[in-house]
Amino acid sequence: MEKMRLGIIGGGHLGTVHTKLAYELDEFSVIAVADPTPAAQQAIAAQLPVATVNSHLELIGQIDAAVVATPSSLHHQVAGDLLEAGIHCLIEKPITVTVSEANDLVDTANRKGLVLQVGHVERFNPAFTAAMAHAEEPVFVEANRCFLHSLRSMDIGVVHDLMIHDIDLVLHMANASLKHVEAVGGTVIGPNEDMAQSWLTFTNGLVANLKASRVSTESSRTMTIYCRERVIEIDFNLSQVVVTRLSTRLNGEGLDVAGLSFEGRREMQQQVLQDDVFMQTIVVPKGNAIREELREFARCIRTGATPRVCGEAGRDALNVAEMVCQRVDAFHRHHQLPAQPASQPQIWRKAG
Repeated sequence: MEKMRLGIIGGGHLGTVHTKLAYELDEFSVIAVADPTPAAQQAIAAQLPVATVNSHLELIGQIDAAVVATPSSLHHQVAGDLLEAGIHCLIEKPITVTVSEANDLVDTANRKGLVLQVGHVERFNPAFTAAMAHAEEPVFVEANRCFLHSLRSMDIGVVHDLMIHDIDLVLHMANASLKHVEAVGGTVIGPNEDMAQSWLTFTNGLVANLKASRVSTESSRTMTIYCRERVIEIDFNLSQVVVTRLSTRLNGEGLDVAGLSFEGRREMQQQVLQDDVFMQTIVVPKGNAIREELREFARCIRTGATPRVCGEAGRDALNVAEMVCQRVDAFHRHHQLPAQPASQPQIWRKAG
């Protein structure tokens, strides 16, 4: 199998991760990493025998596909140049800064017949894949995605940095139109929001409560999916899924505890735990989701298949993220929460 010529645009954290993984894959031949920063070029050269160039434009005519891992503000410009040149693109999330920019890239890719994939990598997480086998007719979703700020990705807020992962997962599960959005949030480090909580309501009745913070002292990546017959808990960090199912007795009319003594209630509690609550813990072998994402990118280029996170899916997640940010901004202004300036990221480097 002839390898596809791949370029990595952006030599920051994620660009380096993509470079290392793609270099190991049989599907790709990494031609070069494009980054105008000498320090980034030197770091890449010290780790891998891969060429470096200053601009993505230098790679046009030399590559078949590209991973765009620049700051989000440059996604539209860089990916637009590459798509117009006939180069397939995998763009790190968010796809662009605005929905209109995303639509432009989607239209260009469709017109050129090219693969446009967006790096919502949690879709490739083995724990999420395992959970989807049990998640029938979800009615309520809770997600918690919290970290201590790494001081990367300062060009975007926590909604586009973290919450957008769970927005994409919920949109994938919902299979319905979004009806209503509410959100609150605030800024701690700045210049963009560092914590946010949103409530999404869909036309089929599904409600999602999403929380994201990058000023948390504890790391958490969890999601709980409440279905009509079971509850699925996902711990993305542990790569573990717990499925809880209730007996028909609990799912029906419930328990009659009227008139029971204290001891009677305790006995019934133990009986319920033993006879009516069925828990299954699924420990999923940890894989590398970005590696699987790259493999799907190559497979879709070769076969013409549509990626599971296509350009349209990335645009739809961005559209919801924009609505969440509008509500967060309104809440922020009303409560006059403090914001502090932060230094701008270096050009071309996607922080993470």
